[in-house]
Amino acid sequence: MSEELETTAETSKKKATKKATAEAAPKVKKKRMTKAEREANEEAERLKEKWNELNALSEGQPAKKYKLSEEFEPNMAIDHPKMGWGYVLSSQNNRIEVLFEEGIKVLISNYKG
Repeated sequence: MSEELETTAETSKKKATKKATAEAAPKVKKKRMTKAEREANEEAERLKEKWNELNALSEGQPAKKYKLSEEFEPNMAIDHPKMGWGYVLSSQNNRIEVLFEEGIKVLISNYKG
């Protein structure tokens, strides 16, 4: 009889522990990605791959230091003081579009100030 009481007490204790654990840790729903989020992730991954490829191709070639007053041509490697190594994709109206490791940025060039 005492064994039955111990078993019943253990079972009650296990149920109470399970209940407390279930209450303490709420269920987290897995968020589904929208089509736009998936496309943005794919684009970011594609740009990262392109950056890696361009960086590997320019290995050993010096990158031009970025300065506001300098002119930069497309297909030129640059070294930005904050963003690091980048590759000029296009240059228009004193604005250059540069592919950095973290993404594409538009920078000013040929500034006469």
